Amino acid sequence: MAEHLSDEEQIESLKRWLRENGMRIVVTVLIVVGGWFGWQQWQGYQERQAAKASLLFNEMMTLAEVTSLAELPEDDQQRIQDLANSLTEQYRGSQYARFANMLQARLAVEKDDYEAAAAALQSVVDDGGDRELQAVARLRLARLHLAQDQLAKALSLLQGEVPEGMAAQFAELRGDVHFAAGEHEAALAAYQTANDLVAAGSNRMLELKLNRVLPPEVNPVAAGSSVSGGDPAQDQTVETPEQESAK
Repeated sequence: MAEHLSDEEQIESLKRWLRENGMRIVVTVLIVVGGWFGWQQWQGYQERQAAKASLLFNEMMTLAEVTSLAELPEDDQQRIQDLANSLTEQYRGSQYARFANMLQARLAVEKDDYEAAAAALQSVVDDGGDRELQAVARLRLARLHLAQDQLAKALSLLQGEVPEGMAAQFAELRGDVHFAAGEHEAALAAYQTANDLVAAGSNRMLELKLNRVLPPEVNPVAAGSSVSGGDPAQDQTVETPEQESAK
């Protein structure tokens, strides 16, 4: 009899607990289940968005598979621009948008629209979502600023940390900026840093730039050229900063 009463007491206690806490349980279950369904919906949305962006990007890159974008028919150039705008506006912050900005910069450079090219590259620099791509954008934007004689802007982009594999390129371009500013000692230091980071003899143009700023007493090449009146760098075809930025 005692056991039966004990069971009844336990049942009554459970009923009382459910009355007091039942709504809380229902709400908790709804939150958990709703959150799971919401997550599934968000995942599905993200996958659909990625698929749409991929289609736009693939079409854009197919059109851009030419040596010179400027040689494309006007309709194709406009289509590339429209696709790039869609990617940068609708999928901002994605890798597709970053590559679209890089392609916009290339197209703008080939059309001598350096202001538009700088704006596209600055978007990638400011985004910062891909460290390597951001470094490439910094390098190309610095070349554009150098070409426009905006030396302070160019130099500011070349400061700070960069991916190890690009350190030599950044140092060499710093040397170019300092040389353009007439700061030969700073140019020499930058070129020497770049030279230390590359394999010996692998960058002939860098060697010529370094010889150009070495003091004559330690640079027999420069000393010889001063006698003959020649410049060793003149024997090389040098790409303009605008051409380099389009790569």
